[in-house]
Amino acid sequence: MPLTDAEAAQIVGSDRESHQRDLYRSIEHRDDARWRFCVQIMPEADVDKKPYHPQV
Repeated sequence: MPLTDAEAAQIVGSDRESHQRDLYRSIEHRDDARWRFCVQIMPEADVDKKPYHPQV
């Protein structure tokens, strides 16, 4: 759950270990973060065939 800057400052001000405890609790409950990573690959010979610059 995202926090505002004020909420985060209040939590960290009263409990400096809150982030670490939250991380350990999430790992313990198998509620770890997940990301999806995708890459598109193009042969260098095809670069000149595109109407735009694919490296940008």
